[in-house]
Amino acid sequence: MRKKKGIKYITVFVISALGVSLILNIYLVTKVGEIGKQVNQVMFEQQYLSSEVSGQTNQIMSVLDEFQQQQSWLGTINIEASTTTTSVGDGELTFKWLVKELEGASDAMLNYAFTEDDQYTSTPATEIERGIFEATIPFESSIGPVWEPTEVYGVTKYVNEFDKGLNFEIEEEQYEKTAFNYYISVLKEDGSYKNGDIQTGYLHDFSTQMYGFVQTGVYLEEKEFRVYLNQDVKEGNENLIKQVFLLKYQQDELIGEEELDMNDSGPGHRSFEKNNIENYEDMRLVLKVVYPNGETFEKEILSGDKEN
Repeated sequence: MRKKKGIKYITVFVISALGVSLILNIYLVTKVGEIGKQVNQVMFEQQYLSSEVSGQTNQIMSVLDEFQQQQSWLGTINIEASTTTTSVGDGELTFKWLVKELEGASDAMLNYAFTEDDQYTSTPATEIERGIFEATIPFESSIGPVWEPTEVYGVTKYVNEFDKGLNFEIEEEQYEKTAFNYYISVLKEDGSYKNGDIQTGYLHDFSTQMYGFVQTGVYLEEKEFRVYLNQDVKEGNENLIKQVFLLKYQQDELIGEEELDMNDSGPGHRSFEKNNIENYEDMRLVLKVVYPNGETFEKEILSGDKEN
């Protein structure tokens, strides 16, 4: 009797264990199925993204290839700027480029416009060597030199009275106004044209070539001060400053003007200086430079506004 009862308990236990095992297996199979679906979804999304990236990459490469093919016939366009020494506000831009695939007696043209509203003007280029062309165009050059921040030094308590935070950077709006557009075109023997892409330049970027760098300084003492100005230009540039004037303002009123003395002059360099200038109340200093063609440019180098 006891033996039959033990067998019954064992049978119940085994059946229960099998039931629990079956339920767990069904649960695990369900979870595995869900995980499999999630894995498949992730793999699908990865394949989709990979396909999208590959498609975009191919599109970009196609555009780049097309751009390179368009540009392969035309080399880099080099530009140099210069000013005249006879007329105020006149300058010249000289463009030089290489046509790599020159066919027969082809003619090259430079097309340019100084504002977005202007129609393009075309000027014939001169072939200075086989395949190398050059063209020069006039423009109004009143850009001025690159002014570096003024060095203010001397007796500390007087130096600290002046605001040295003057802005020597060109504003973006002013910079954009110096933009010009240009492109190269080639007239083939059969009468057809081949045009390069439109490119944009900024006259302000050539201010160093035309007018050079200008450094200024003010040395302050108890009762007087001195001012200096140095100009440096690239080798071969003869557009050196002819005269420098110190404009003395009391707030907004001009109360005096003094010419600086030239104390050093050589190839690519000019230096001016003025000593023993008497201090005064509400002092504000402006330098005016005069170039050989009569162009003048002014820059405030010292402000009497107190710092906050």
